[in-house]
Amino acid sequence: MYVVSNCFNWIGFHFLQKILNNSEEVVGLDQISTDKEENLYLSVGRNSLFTHVTSKRDLKKEINSKQVDVVFDLMDSDELLADEEFHADNWVQFKNEIAKDNTNNLIHVELPLLYGEWMPRDNNGIFHTRNYIKFDSETFENEAIYIDDFVDAMWQILSSRKKPEKIKFKSLRKEGRDEKDPAQVLYIREKERMETRLLNLNNHFEQFSKFY
Repeated sequence: MYVVSNCFNWIGFHFLQKILNNSEEVVGLDQISTDKEENLYLSVGRNSLFTHVTSKRDLKKEINSKQVDVVFDLMDSDELLADEEFHADNWVQFKNEIAKDNTNNLIHVELPLLYGEWMPRDNNGIFHTRNYIKFDSETFENEAIYIDDFVDAMWQILSSRKKPEKIKFKSLRKEGRDEKDPAQVLYIREKERMETRLLNLNNHFEQFSKFY
C-alpha cells in the first residue's frame, strides 16, 4: 500500500496516477476545495484501488494495521512525519529544507523545476515556487524536468537496495554532468524532445484551461 499526501497537488497527482497504473493500492490525503481538485478526483475516484481521505485521523483509520510501503509526502508541514504512530517502510519527503528526522527511512528530495500536465502555468510559462519562468527561457531549457521522467526516476531509487538519504535531481542536457556535483545529485535524461512535450502540454492546457 502507498500513501500520497496532497494527492491533488499537480505533482502528487502524477505519483497517484503512477501507483494506480501499476495496479497498487493507494490512499490519497487531500482536501477538495477547487474545481481543479474536484476534476482530478473525478478522474480517479471510481478506481477501486484508490481511497480518498481528508484528514490525518481518517488516514490512520483507513490504514489501521496495514503495511505501508511508501509515503510520498508533499505536505507543506511536517504533520505526518512528526507523528510517531505513523510508520512506513519508506518515507519520501519533497521539500527544499530537511525536516527533523524521527525516522530511519526518510528520503529527502529537493524538488527540481518540473513541468507537465496540470502544472501551475499560463500561456507563456510556469509558476515555480515564487518565480515565474518562461518556457522559452534559458532556465527552463536547461533545468526543467518532465514530471513523468521524475516519477520514473523515483521508482528506480525506491527499487534499489541502498537508498540515499538526500537527493537532488538535475536535467541532463547540453552541458552534461558536472563532475563537481556531490554523489546525491542524480541526472535525468529527457525521454522525449522538450519541444514535442510542450506542444502536447499546450494542447492539454487549451483543452482543460478552466481547471488549470
